[in-house]
Amino acid sequence: METRSSSNYIWNLKSVLGQGATGAVYTGRHKKSGDVVAVKTSNHLGMMRPLEVRKREFDVLSKLDHENIVKIFASETELRSQNEIIVMELCSGGSLFTMLEHPSNAYGLSEQDCITVIRDVVAGMKHLHDNGIVHRDLKPGNIMRVYRDDGSCVYKLTDFGAARELMESDQFVSIYGTEEYLHPDLYERGVLRKATGKTFGAQVDLWSIGVTFYHIATGRLPFRPFGGRQNKDTMYHITTRKASGMIAGVQKSEGGEVEWTDKLPDHTCLSQGFRNLLTPLLAGVLESDPAKMMSFDQFFAYVQDMVSRKVLDVYCVSSSQFHKIYIRRTEMLNRFKQMVTEQTSVPCDQQELFYEFQYFQPPDMCPAADFPNTSRDRPVIMIGGEQLAPDKLVNLAIPKITELPPEWTLEGDAAVSKIMANCAYSCEHSVAVYSDSVKAMTDMIHTLGNCFRQRMIDHDLVCKEVESQRNAVHNMTEVYCASQENSVKMLTDVMEQVSFREEERAEADREVVGILELVRMKRKSDDVQSKETAEWLIPLKVTLHDAIANNPLEVEAKAFFRIADTKPLLCTVSTLRARIEEFYNRFRKEKHLRRLSLADEQNHVFDRRKLSAECKRVMELTKHSAELRALLHGELTGWLSRAKTLEARVCQRMGQVYEIRNRDQLHVESMEKFQEQSNATCKRVVERVKGAMVRGSTSSIGTDLPSIVANGDADHGDDHNVSWSELDSHIATLVKVTESSKASAMENSQYIQRLTSSLNEFFHVINESDRQSIEELQKLSMIETQ
Repeated sequence: METRSSSNYIWNLKSVLGQGATGAVYTGRHKKSGDVVAVKTSNHLGMMRPLEVRKREFDVLSKLDHENIVKIFASETELRSQNEIIVMELCSGGSLFTMLEHPSNAYGLSEQDCITVIRDVVAGMKHLHDNGIVHRDLKPGNIMRVYRDDGSCVYKLTDFGAARELMESDQFVSIYGTEEYLHPDLYERGVLRKATGKTFGAQVDLWSIGVTFYHIATGRLPFRPFGGRQNKDTMYHITTRKASGMIAGVQKSEGGEVEWTDKLPDHTCLSQGFRNLLTPLLAGVLESDPAKMMSFDQFFAYVQDMVSRKVLDVYCVSSSQFHKIYIRRTEMLNRFKQMVTEQTSVPCDQQELFYEFQYFQPPDMCPAADFPNTSRDRPVIMIGGEQLAPDKLVNLAIPKITELPPEWTLEGDAAVSKIMANCAYSCEHSVAVYSDSVKAMTDMIHTLGNCFRQRMIDHDLVCKEVESQRNAVHNMTEVYCASQENSVKMLTDVMEQVSFREEERAEADREVVGILELVRMKRKSDDVQSKETAEWLIPLKVTLHDAIANNPLEVEAKAFFRIADTKPLLCTVSTLRARIEEFYNRFRKEKHLRRLSLADEQNHVFDRRKLSAECKRVMELTKHSAELRALLHGELTGWLSRAKTLEARVCQRMGQVYEIRNRDQLHVESMEKFQEQSNATCKRVVERVKGAMVRGSTSSIGTDLPSIVANGDADHGDDHNVSWSELDSHIATLVKVTESSKASAMENSQYIQRLTSSLNEFFHVINESDRQSIEELQKLSMIETQ
């Protein structure tokens, strides 16, 4: 390892940078403080970059201080050569270009990595813009990755040799940059060497960053002429003549038509939700006409909105697909459902949402910022809409694996093995998604089984409530009817002691008989209702108790669970992918050798056969994983149909229970009206009795006294008063009894409601405890397995 020294630092040659960098990297440590730093040399080891470039980079970096821009510490003089060097922050994670070269990112970075890169790079760009600096050479090779102490990554802009101070309205004429990332006007001047006389503004950075973002999202450049860099005129034609809104153009044959698209390719790992946000951003900055291009303020505002949104993972059962919903943190449940509809086509009123085995029901005014944190293995699960048939499910796009040619060469095998490694990573990603889909299916079954059991418990509580209400109504009916019978008995006793006119007697008897008839009818109606209630409740309660103790949905799902374990399949694919990557790394090293020994040649041939076999097996397992997901989706569809039928059958029977409860409420109202009607009838009869008694007393003055008085029973009139007082007292008592009975019935009803609420809470606690116990058992099982 080569060692160099300067006045304050000791340098060790660490590595040679790849494309987009400026030669070798020397890592250093300050002789006194021990700070770890780095210095970059030119492309020729030991040769420094031009003094003018180094000075410009030092001047620019000296004015900047931001987390997403590589820091500069000092300008040092190397002791041996006496050259001036720039001491900068060490970025040990490599460049973004190096990341894209890795097989795992051949078809674009993961969604979370994309978001992190976009957030950090745009934050660095905004700092540049706020300080009036244009970078002029933005590309993946000039974006470095640094690992924090907690293992997370931060991305930083570097290589400011081409940067200069320039406000957004200022212009420049000098040409810098890498041609694939150059704005078309810069490309025309710097690559095609046409003296156009054009000047260029700070917006050229927006074009470069648009190409970079497309590259990290897809693993490919957006504008690709046939023949690559050599076909410079076609490249310029593609970038300048594309229609507004197009974000990519590819020429697949020499002299062929350019295929335009305004969408990201299917092979990318990005979700539809993130594509919907990224595509307008790319369309806004990949405009050759400055008048149509986004301004910096629009660009920064759009990216800030994009990266600050709450991300919710949603699994749609009907299509067996994962979705990511990027919702603003201030938006609420209704907007969330609308965004789910936009991606799944399931109307809001048909969506049933679940999270962690419970209904997902945040309050209507709850902002999305307070929604639970989700992931692909802990998504919000949504059922609703039409279930897709298993053969209609959409599978992830997997690039076709190129087979190794019969005649081998070291360079050719290295190139093909890289494509195989890329595809192996794509297969592993697909199998992981299918595995998570199967897990979401099993979670859905557990969730619906749990919710079904909870609904059965709720139905059972309703049955108990209705049964208690029926008993309370029956008792109240008995009190009402008995009180009216007592009233009729007392009235009849009084009427027998009073002389009535014939028509008055008939009318009073008719009203008393009417009360008794109403009593008979109310008792009969109450008996019929009690019988119907028993006929409905007893078998239904037996069914509910059986469903609670032996959940038929869980019993039926056991066969599903037996074939739903996809972890071994995913582990096998991961192992094969690692082997394929090992072959690729071996072939890549052998490519740099001039020739192989005879033994190494034989090993190489053997490795080629093994590589082809491993790739074939990975593809077969990926296909099998997709088929297994389709099979389980079909099983789940049938299970959901049967669960829906069972639920509908129970709900239909519960409809009769709710009807009984409503009829009891109507019966109570009828009894109250009956009480009022009977009391009014009693009052009319009492008035007739009073009238008859008054007429009897008046007619005895100056005429023959009644036989009772003539016989010397002069105090018999007081007996009438006593009877009347007893009647008044009885009626008052009757009113109190009936009011007490009504109050008692209301108290019973309130008690039943409190009891129902307490039982619901009790069963919720029990269910939550069961769920936690199950999770602990699962964790213990996983630990034992490991």
